[in-house]
Amino acid sequence: MVTKSSNVVRHLPLIAAGILSLSLSCGKKDRPDEPTNSELTCSTPSTFYEARTTLKSFSDETSWEDVINQCILFQGENYCNYATLPLISTDASPITRADVLDRTVATHRWMKERFSQMLDSYPDELVQMFRHVTAVVISKDARPSHYWTAHGAIILDPSGFWLTEDERATLSDLEDCRSQNFRKDELSFRVYSFDFVDDTPTFRLERSLESLSLRIGMLLAHELAHAMDYTAALGGNNLDGSRTLFQLIQQQNTILSSTLTQESPHDSDLLDQAAKYFFAGAEASQELLNATPSSIARDFEAGAGLKLYSYFNSREDFANLIEAHIARKYWNVSQSVAIVEPIDAQSNSCADRRLKWTQMNRELSPQILARINRGLELSSVTVEATSLIDSNPELGLLGYEPDTASEDFCDYLGFVE
Repeated sequence: MVTKSSNVVRHLPLIAAGILSLSLSCGKKDRPDEPTNSELTCSTPSTFYEARTTLKSFSDETSWEDVINQCILFQGENYCNYATLPLISTDASPITRADVLDRTVATHRWMKERFSQMLDSYPDELVQMFRHVTAVVISKDARPSHYWTAHGAIILDPSGFWLTEDERATLSDLEDCRSQNFRKDELSFRVYSFDFVDDTPTFRLERSLESLSLRIGMLLAHELAHAMDYTAALGGNNLDGSRTLFQLIQQQNTILSSTLTQESPHDSDLLDQAAKYFFAGAEASQELLNATPSSIARDFEAGAGLKLYSYFNSREDFANLIEAHIARKYWNVSQSVAIVEPIDAQSNSCADRRLKWTQMNRELSPQILARINRGLELSSVTVEATSLIDSNPELGLLGYEPDTASEDFCDYLGFVE
């Protein structure tokens, strides 16, 4: 049973909007010209590639260790061709957990062992999503976790993996560069996204293998959704092995998130601006400087984006929807959005935030649920998203109007004196 931590420290998680990952392949164009992200202005992910720490399989049974090191820790634009490091699977046959572990490398043995423990607990629907990646890399130098079409692997930050202080001591103390944007004092609002199990935010669950598996499972669903977004349309075993994975993605030119956005956009220029400001460090327009918690709340209430990060671009929007489906279906995790007024922008305490508006169970909003369902259809995932409502008939949207919301943000998060 996942239990609430007895820790009464009233600090918020590092990235206030609850995003722990990114895709390094999501630019504005439907058909990207190069495997980079022109919108992400901070360079933390490059630390992983600059460090070039050797990655190990910690197994005598895999032949992929050298290949993965060669293809993931490349320099310049020396991308491996597809024949050298293909996707784990491109046909319809099921993959196994052993297939995933065979392509998994890490900088420390305990990281891979912990990943293996968590993988054993994951539903097959999540395990099958690993077919869309070339490798799983767990590195002390990775922050944040990300997916990149240049090599087709997911790079995982193991800061959420540790259970002992000895394990924790091997991790980097480098801060996620996006967190600095939440300390700016230009705007009169902050937007937080939290995942709840019952009445407890997941970041407040007692640290245990079960709670780690839940949080990392959601991260994996997000990163694997990025991979699925780009590679689900490749299919078959007749791909040109002399080309790079990115060239094959360009050639097929079918990106699921682009299709979803074209069919079902979530238009809000104000929230688009806010997402670029907080997650990419963009300059604030006069419209954003004039925005209030109430005006931001109105756009959220009317919109079809699951969280603020969904408005960053179509790739993150798609990944958030798939992640929400997996989280609700298998762990009964609900999504919430909270808009607060900062009292002290530099503080990381909930006591220095006033809650102005919130919406619980946001994934059950009809317009968002419809987009989850369509995302699953595009991904050829057979489970109907409408089963989320059928299995939880007592749950509905729980919202507070901006002018009547409780101002006690610590109480909202379940902190008690």
